[in-house]
Amino acid sequence: MTKGGYESIVINQYNILTAKICARGNYTAQITDFTLGKNIYEENEDKVRYPYEVKLKFISSDGKNEQADVSKGAIELLKENGQWKVWLYTITQFPKLYR
Repeated sequence: MTKGGYESIVINQYNILTAKICARGNYTAQITDFTLGKNIYEENEDKVRYPYEVKLKFISSDGKNEQADVSKGAIELLKENGQWKVWLYTITQFPKLYR
């Protein structure tokens, strides 16, 4: 799987998360930055784990209030029968507005 593929998986999950935050607080949301870290496992293993960080900006519906936020997590893939499959997707730090 490519770096773009990993980013797509994470971004799609954040679309769901931010939609919940926006509906509760009458915000719009924007992903301002996405950083995918280095694999934490050995290169020749049948698994990879990439930490990530997503920077978000929430804007009130009237446009008068903006709040920057950060969320972190990891995505892990396992190789089964020569194919990489998403095994774990986790958010370890939710945006503050989600709490």
